[in-house]
Amino acid sequence: MVEGTEFPGLFIINRNPRVDARGSFERIFCEDELLKLGIKHRIFQVNISENTQRGTVRGMHLQAHGAADSKIISCIHGAVWDVVIDLRRNSPTFLKKFAMKIDEFSHQSIYVPKGFAHGYQTLADNSTLLYFHDAPHVSIAQRYLNPFDPKLEIKWPIEVTEMSDLDRYAPILSDLEESEFIE
Repeated sequence: MVEGTEFPGLFIINRNPRVDARGSFERIFCEDELLKLGIKHRIFQVNISENTQRGTVRGMHLQAHGAADSKIISCIHGAVWDVVIDLRRNSPTFLKKFAMKIDEFSHQSIYVPKGFAHGYQTLADNSTLLYFHDAPHVSIAQRYLNPFDPKLEIKWPIEVTEMSDLDRYAPILSDLEESEFIE
């Protein structure tokens, strides 16, 4: 079952695992269900992000300049606080954030459309995320926003224990030209 959010095009996918004495079986992606919502999500690339330490922050990331991608994000081990920022200039939720906990037990994924920056903080050691992208990664189109930018108003739920220098020293919104990243 797919449910909408207040953000146009951003959806929560509630998966329905089948459980028996052997364990469980769960569908993570169903093109037909997304098509019913008008979402054409061709899987072009699948990525796994493994994070060893609780408190790790990754983000805020996006691709720009015609290389933007939509993604379906699932936490398949551990738990994360997942955050997206709407950077679509004509959206009613422009520069607003959506955040929620996803974990291996919630059986939820997030569908993030083009035009959003994405990041997360791990809430458990050894947290693993699975991404289904509808476009390839293009290095020259990669953009970073500082996850501590006061304008983004992201309140990370626990102490930050690890992050890359690329994220830590990423520019804040006021230091960027809007054309750099906003769709």
